[in-house]
Amino acid sequence: MSKIHPMKSSLTALVRYLSSNHKNNKNENVNVILADALNLLSPKGSPPPNNYKPSLFNNLTKGSAAEQFKPEDFIPPSIVNTTSTDLTSQYVSSLLLGIKVSSISNKLNINLSQMTLHELSNFIKSVNQEKKLFDLMEILYSQNKLSFKCLTDIILNPNFKHLDKSPIDIVQLVKKWDNPIHQVQFNIILLKKYHDLKKQSHIEMNLKQYFHSSYYPLIQLKKLSPFYERIVWRFELEYGKDYDSSHYIEELGNLQSSFLIWESSTENNKSILSKILETHRSELNQLQTLFLEVSNHDIFQNKISQELSTNSRSPTLSTLKKISIKHQISNLNYAANDENVRLTHYSVVNKLEEIVLNELIGEPQNKEGIDILKKIKTFRESYVKQLTSHNQKEQDDWSHEVSIAKV
Repeated sequence: MSKIHPMKSSLTALVRYLSSNHKNNKNENVNVILADALNLLSPKGSPPPNNYKPSLFNNLTKGSAAEQFKPEDFIPPSIVNTTSTDLTSQYVSSLLLGIKVSSISNKLNINLSQMTLHELSNFIKSVNQEKKLFDLMEILYSQNKLSFKCLTDIILNPNFKHLDKSPIDIVQLVKKWDNPIHQVQFNIILLKKYHDLKKQSHIEMNLKQYFHSSYYPLIQLKKLSPFYERIVWRFELEYGKDYDSSHYIEELGNLQSSFLIWESSTENNKSILSKILETHRSELNQLQTLFLEVSNHDIFQNKISQELSTNSRSPTLSTLKKISIKHQISNLNYAANDENVRLTHYSVVNKLEEIVLNELIGEPQNKEGIDILKKIKTFRESYVKQLTSHNQKEQDDWSHEVSIAKV
């Protein structure tokens, strides 16, 4: 016997139900029809033997099978106790949803059950039509797979442009998430989405509703990851404007947050760098100090101001911020015995030296540029000397341990 496609089976059951419900009189028990569509009337035991014949005697003396048995004998109590109207609505809705999900899956040419989370994320990002994103939301929601990650990927897809037309009630969905931090993170993601959609009033409303009640308290407790904290500062300092960056740097007194404020800001770049140096001078290590002083030097600040005067973006400032973000300079500790830390130090120093040299190409006699190069060179020599001293100490300690072991 050929295998029946699930979608065809669902359609057949739905047609059977609707046809029967239309033709039969009103007194017919709907539950029996539904049970038949759901194959609930089939006996669970072994099938009758091949020589089985209906009993004519039982049929004459006890009536037909429909008269001998009540529908309740075949239908589970949970179905019997449900009103026929509710059950009918639920059944038809489930069938239609199943048909729709199967149809959408075929159109999108995907099999969600075989996708890893990473593959699903990449697929969502590749969808180039809003209608397909809506369809995908419905599929994932119906299969209880519309997770925080999936919803975020869908929302941030540039082709998702109409939040108000979402087939799923996003607000109610977010409220049902078990992890409260995901609710906060999603509200932060919406800031980015509103910006992409050029909805300034929505950004301001979001900040008014959530900044002081949830975003800022979590920043104070260091519970927001740098990714989300940067988004908050990006929009709070531009649209919220309750206080300026200096206020938050002083009040928080947190070096990482101070760096994140600078990395997120498009304005007041020099004043923010100066404030960080002033507020955190005693806790900065040598590389952090070097990076901040070089970034705050006039040779770069003048270049940044010139770029921003003709454009909304400064390539020089972007380069400096990328160095800070990539190497997490705000959290970089000195550990001579950690190879990754050593590599990071060398990488940052080389990058700073490179961008200074690029500035000196047209002005080889620029005294300020030469002074910065000397400062970078001095740091490199000092750092190498510290490493050499540390390695020598390790070697001496090892030799001492070996000599003791020989005694």
